[in-house]
Amino acid sequence: MNIQKPLIHILWTTFDTLPVWDKNGNWDEFAKKYQILKENKIDFTTSHKHYSKYNNQIGKPTTRFLSDKAIIKLEADILNLTKPNADRIINELNIVHIKITNVFVEILLFSDELDINQKIARLKSRTATLLHFSFPEEFKEKQTWSKGYWQSTFKKNQNIALNILNK
Repeated sequence: MNIQKPLIHILWTTFDTLPVWDKNGNWDEFAKKYQILKENKIDFTTSHKHYSKYNNQIGKPTTRFLSDKAIIKLEADILNLTKPNADRIINELNIVHIKITNVFVEILLFSDELDINQKIARLKSRTATLLHFSFPEEFKEKQTWSKGYWQSTFKKNQNIALNILNK
């Protein structure tokens, strides 16, 4: 495991799904993991506020849901794009866990913090394009992902954090 780079937890949602920083969202499973992290005194920083309890709504009537075939394609695309030298910007995202549901993508990785925004923006853009090419009737170019993403960063106790978040 690469201890020199921080462990980063990334989560982004499909178009019009309520994000982690919206209290109305459906993120109680996520909240439980972060409560366990706090109970174990694991320090982390976050990009956005999160809550210990959510109202458990999915999103708007226009929420984009990923089909099973799209989830399989998306996971393969993410793993291919993040291989060394596969993409000039996304290069060197050391993914250690990936989970994709019908409304979100969750990734645990080791990376430098300085360029993570550019790398994740590029990853979202490239995967939206690849989904559009594979399923043009299902994915329009601008309505695949919601804006932004959730990020938390762990510089210490990475193994414990990884075990908690990986469940």
